Amino acid sequence: MKQAISITLDDESIRYLGTKMGKRSHYVNKLIVEDMQKHLETKKVVWISCKVCTERMKQGQDCAYCLIDEAQTRLGGV
Repeated sequence: MKQAISITLDDESIRYLGTKMGKRSHYVNKLIVEDMQKHLETKKVVWISCKVCTERMKQGQDCAYCLIDEAQTRLGGV
């Protein structure tokens, strides 16, 4: 499904679009699609196994199970 939208551009943006080949609307659509793809990339979650306890965890985050074990060990030692 296609919908028409209206956008307002400043003079610099209009000059920039003037340097691009093809229809301006195609270039604007391309920019929107690229931005949507970047947004989806940031939303993707990669699951890996913790090297210590082998539980599933999100890549780039600390393992929740290991953090809980560490906290319990510290509390038990008090």
